[in-house]
Amino acid sequence: MSGGLCDARFLVQGMHCAAGACTLERALLAVTGGVAARVSAAGQRASIVWSADFTRPSEWMAAPQAA
Repeated sequence: MSGGLCDARFLVQGMHCAAGACTLERALLAVTGGVAARVSAAGQRASIVWSADFTRPSEWMAAPQAA
């Protein structure tokens, strides 16, 4: 992506409902530099777009554990 934006997709294990997906999306977006997040409970997958100028992957990767 351009403008210092990066994106990633990853698997999320143990998520069973849409409420969990919403909680995880909010947690990902709460990370400084998080621009967009999408989480699918059915597919147990998530994606995030973040600004490399403001955060590192290790910061948004910790968000699911904090949610």
